[in-house]
Formats: sequence, structure tokens, C-alpha cells
Amino acid sequence: MSTAIFDPAVLDFELPKGLIANRPNLSDWFSDCQLVMFDRKTGRISQHDFLELADILDDELCYANKAWLDDSCNHLWRLQCNWADKNSKDKNGRGTFAVPSAGLPIDIVTKNQLNLKYLSLFTPEEKIRNQDEMYRDGKSLPEYYKFHDPYDGSRPVIAIGTTVVKALESFTNISGSWPIEGNESISDLLITPGHTFRNVKGILTNFHYPKEPLSALVAAFTGVEQFKEIYKYAVDYELRFVDFGDRLLVI
Repeated sequence: MSTAIFDPAVLDFELPKGLIANRPNLSDWFSDCQLVMFDRKTGRISQHDFLELADILDDELCYANKAWLDDSCNHLWRLQCNWADKNSKDKNGRGTFAVPSAGLPIDIVTKNQLNLKYLSLFTPEEKIRNQDEMYRDGKSLPEYYKFHDPYDGSRPVIAIGTTVVKALESFTNISGSWPIEGNESISDLLITPGHTFRNVKGILTNFHYPKEPLSALVAAFTGVEQFKEIYKYAVDYELRFVDFGDRLLVI
């Protein structure tokens, strides 16, 4: 489980404004997206073209958010494709779709090469928590999740995005006792360094802002000192951060 009290100051770093890619530049982003890989066993950091993702994962089982882009989209025009409506509800009238960003650079060809399974995530509109509250209480924003492709907990998987990590880590099979049984439920799990991962062995994600809970989740995978090394690498090599930036694969 995650540590209830965590000081995010250990994840602080200087992020040049020029590296913040919170708006797309279609002229170069999809074709030039870089993939930084961190190997937890060796501690090695390596840089690849994002199109190498499927070869690197080599048919590893991956779970992604079902709020995905249409199959008819192509990677150059995906922003015109049909997202899940951010104001839509699930069949029970609960919350909004959590729109995924980690998988945005995955074009149709790469998508078809991955061993992908899906779940959906919904966020209650009335629930708003800032990161100070989350760190103080040891709880994240509650999110509903539902597995479209059932997960039985028999083997750890690769998560496409931080919200998918949260859902997978909130799942336990029938023989378990913590924290949730079944393939549909709600989670307010906050993952910080010290968390013992049960169901996820790797993550594809963005480069995140300093000190935010998403960075804490990444540091839970890598370790705090390794997180600092990876993010220093990203800044030194002028990689792009957040939604429309380059990507980090931790395995």
C-alpha cells in the first residue's frame, strides 16, 4: 500500500517553460515523439523512437483506458477524432470519462502490434481535491473503474497511463482481501514511494510536473533518487513534458 504521509518536496526540480508541451504541435510531435526507457533491474536509462514501443514490450500484456481514439483515426489527425465526451456519464450516471493522454502517440499500426486489454475510468464531477489535500490525507481523487477485458490478477501487467495503474493496483482477485474484489469498483488510492506493486510491473506515461501526485506515482516505480536521475536526463536532453510531450516507459 502507499505511504499515507509523503513529502512531495523530494520530487521538486526546475522545469524550463520551453519544455512544457501542453498544446499539440502537429508538425512534429507525432513523428518525433521520443521514448525514454528506464530498466528497474539495471538502472539503465535509454532513449528510443516511440515507434519502437511494440518491439520493446514484445507482446507483454498491457491495459489501457477504453476512452480511446476511434480506430478510424490516424496519428496525424487524431485530435479531430472522437474522444469520449468529457461531460458524459456512465450507465449509472456517475462522473466523467478520464481522458487518457499517455497513449496519445500510439498510432493505429503500433496499437495493433500491442497486446492490449481495456478498462474505463470515470471521475465524479463534484469531487475536486488539490494535491496538498491528497498528500495530507493519503487519498487521491475517487475514480470509478470498470474492466472491459477482465483481469484475474494472475500476472503483473504493463499499464498505459497513471490512472490505469491506480485501477489495477486497486484490484484484487476473489482469493485476496485488499482492497477491492471484482472488475468494477471505486478507488481513491494514492500511490507514493513505498507502495508495493501487486498487479503492475511497468508503466508508459508522460513526463509530469514537479511534486505532483503523478510524479509521486512514477517515483514509486523507480525510487526517488532514480526519479531524479530520469527527470534530470529529460531536462538535460530537452525532452518535452506533459500531455503532448515525449514519453517514459518504466519496466
